[in-house]
Amino acid sequence: MTVEERGLAATDPTRAPDPALQRQRHASDRWREVARAEGIPESALSSGVVSLLDRQAAMIQREEDAHRILNRNVLAGGSLTELCADLIGFLGAP
Repeated sequence: MTVEERGLAATDPTRAPDPALQRQRHASDRWREVARAEGIPESALSSGVVSLLDRQAAMIQREEDAHRILNRNVLAGGSLTELCADLIGFLGAP
């Protein structure tokens, strides 16, 4: 069953209406809110699970950002050099 089929996309903490407000919340609060929405008891969310979920969410966001750079360059007809320069800037490489 996909995330969309389970309805998790609507409760995804990274898709909140107000991003500034969302950033102010503690990570554990976000995941506890998602757990409540999905009927998962809060006791199932240990600090280790919350930490793992935060790391996974950060990695997914980074992957989406890299894909956005790739798509922007390809759709704009950019060169490989421009793509590499944008990715180097994104990754923070020298």
